[in-house]
Order: sequence, then C-alpha cells, then structure tokens
Amino acid sequence: SESIGGAIHNGGRIDSIKGDFISNYAYTPSRTVIGGAIANDPDGRTTMDTGIGTITSDFINNAVISDAGNVYGGAIYNSAVIDEISGDFVGNYAISETGVAQGGAIYSVLDLNIIAKDGYTSVISGNYVENDGVKDDNAIYVNSVDATLNFELKNNGKVVLNDNIDGLTAGVYSLRPVEEDVV
Repeated sequence: SESIGGAIHNGGRIDSIKGDFISNYAYTPSRTVIGGAIANDPDGRTTMDTGIGTITSDFINNAVISDAGNVYGGAIYNSAVIDEISGDFVGNYAISETGVAQGGAIYSVLDLNIIAKDGYTSVISGNYVENDGVKDDNAIYVNSVDATLNFELKNNGKVVLNDNIDGLTAGVYSLRPVEEDVV
C-alpha cells in the first residue's frame, strides 16, 4: 500500500498546526509515497470543511523515499486547501530510485501562500529531489496549471530561497510585500 504522511495524514479539517517537524519520513519499497511530515490529502474533497488553516512550523530533514514508486513532497504533500504556511524548510528531500520524485520540500496541486511576517526571515534551502540517482536542488513543485504559488512578506518579513521551484504552473508565482499597521 501507499505510505502517507510521516507525522500527520489529514483527511478532514485542521484549523492550525504549530510545532517543528524534524527527521520524519514516509517510505515504501514499491508504491507511491506522499508527505514526509504532513500529507494534506482528503481524497479529492476540497471544501471549507477540509484542509488546513495555518501551518506555523519549521521543516528540517524530512523525506519521502521509494525504491520503485513515485514520491511527492519531502515535507508537505498538499491536495487540499492550506490557507498559509510560515516557517523554514531546510534539508528536506524526495528520493525515488526508479520512479518520479517531485517537491523536495513541498508538493501541491492547489494555490499555496508562504508567509514571512514581523521581521522573520523564512529560509528555504538545501531541499532536493533525486530521480534515478540524479539530484536536483528543488524545494517546491506545483502540479497544476491553475495553481499560484504566493510568497507574501508582511511587516518586514523576508524569504531566502536557495532552491528552485518547478511544476506545471507556467511560471505563475507572486511575491507580494505587504505593509500592515502595527498596533
């Protein structure tokens, strides 16, 4: 069978996730593997009652691995709604010996909002995929021509992106600096 979510497999609704995910993994020798730390996968249901509200977490050294199957999302696999993600993604990976590996840190089929706020610097570095022994420094794979990957910077937040972004989005990425009133 498939291996789904090294730490969390969400098939319903989670309002908020806070905490760090370090060295979680999902493995199977010959089948599909999704979400080394989190698999947000409610079986095709993408209503307001499914998905994740906010994720405020660091993802470090999480992995999806298969000898002969496809692997997606070293840290996060997303096929439902995630309102926003804040935190660091460092050293996550997806490795398939003979299948397809996509999304060293994040694999998504829907819009994603990566948020850095209040002077925080979000670091996305050292993430990779490895297909048939060939390594590619890839952090995020967006597998939809209709999805948009948004980097939103609020109140002097910053994002350091040292890995590449790939997918079927035809280059639909946005970087939005947003100034908010601080009370």
